[in-house]
Amino acid sequence: TWSHTGLVYNYTVNATAPCTLSDTSSVTVTEQAAPYAGTDGTLTVCAGTNPSESQLFAAITAEDAGGSWSNAGLVYTYTVNATLPCSVDTATVTVTEQAQPNAGTDGTLSVCAGITPTAADLFSALAGADLEGYWSGPIDGVYTYTVNATAPCTGNDTATVIVTELAVPSKPVTSAVTYCQNQTAIALTASEITTATTNWYDDPSVVNPYPNAPTPRTDSVGTFDYYVSQTADNGCESDRALLEVIVYPIYNASICYVSSDETETIRNR
Repeated sequence: TWSHTGLVYNYTVNATAPCTLSDTSSVTVTEQAAPYAGTDGTLTVCAGTNPSESQLFAAITAEDAGGSWSNAGLVYTYTVNATLPCSVDTATVTVTEQAQPNAGTDGTLSVCAGITPTAADLFSALAGADLEGYWSGPIDGVYTYTVNATAPCTGNDTATVIVTELAVPSKPVTSAVTYCQNQTAIALTASEITTATTNWYDDPSVVNPYPNAPTPRTDSVGTFDYYVSQTADNGCESDRALLEVIVYPIYNASICYVSSDETETIRNR
């Protein structure tokens, strides 16, 4: 039979009559410490950098010294070799890469003089930029877009947009147009720069112009306001100039007055 005291195990064989003395032998057991690679862990590094051994060791706990690191992709394995009869032990650290901040590539933007570009306008001038940044400036026409780093990355990234102001044309020159009631009217005109396009409106703030210069109605007596601007080749639109169309009443079959003091007349047509 076996018995033990601590790590000393005794094997006893009892005597068989007429023998009287039992026989005993012992086995002294020595324990070889099992290797321990620590507990698994995780680690976040800035994209484009490799984790150092000190970072990897900080991600596991209670590991034995003397092991070695290896990796498959972003999974790093710490291996502690064993002394027979024990088996090796391993622990892993799964690494996550934090993207570096990216403010995109520098850009340029043209705006009409007097117009302040919106953040959306400026952002459209960049290429490949992260959305989480913010704008500062302008300084001498240069706006700066900054994307802050997220730990463990440390360096912010910036890109710039150079804004150029385009000349805005002056508004067209207009003069009032007078008609007798029901007189045949022609399309409105205004002086403009040689290469400009005129834009006609019936309201000072409406967005969409007439497709062509309007021909005023003359069936009603009164003063009717039209507005005209001009757009230069660079795409900038001038302020709007007022053009009044005044329709006077007919006093007899052939004459109507076209001045308030009745000193100027035109024939009804």
